[in-house]
Amino acid sequence: MIPITPLQEDCQIHFIYDEFGGIQGDNEDAQKDIDILNLNCEWLQKRRNAAIEGAIYDEDYELLPDEELKKYLATIMCTDANGRHSEFCFVIKNVIEGLLKTETDFEEYLQLFNLKLKGWKNLKKVRRFSRKQLKMLRKQNATTKKDKGKQSKIGS
Repeated sequence: MIPITPLQEDCQIHFIYDEFGGIQGDNEDAQKDIDILNLNCEWLQKRRNAAIEGAIYDEDYELLPDEELKKYLATIMCTDANGRHSEFCFVIKNVIEGLLKTETDFEEYLQLFNLKLKGWKNLKKVRRFSRKQLKMLRKQNATTKKDKGKQSKIGS
């Protein structure tokens, strides 16, 4: 039996999606659902990824401006004439919300990422950020490692 069901009003808040179609639970029950239902299988990841890419990138594969993402976010959960949501709308909503995070959220992410680099494996709070922010993070991390390498050589 799965602990979190689609019949629960808050079920979608327990799942975090990255912009590549991956999914992670925000607690043990959500992670158990992911494992039981095999929600991280390659087939589902590819389908979610295709839906996400169609929503957040333009024809040149550039990330849409924040204003366009906000407009899309305002309508993504609307239903059609038959009362149905579009496929993966909750996934796209989750990803766009992650891309629109504030600088404070990004600084929290940096702290969590640094903890992960030090071996913290139970990283449940992480949300996605734009590729530009992730590039900055990777560059900052590489610079920090390079600086530490120089310091250890000087200290020897």
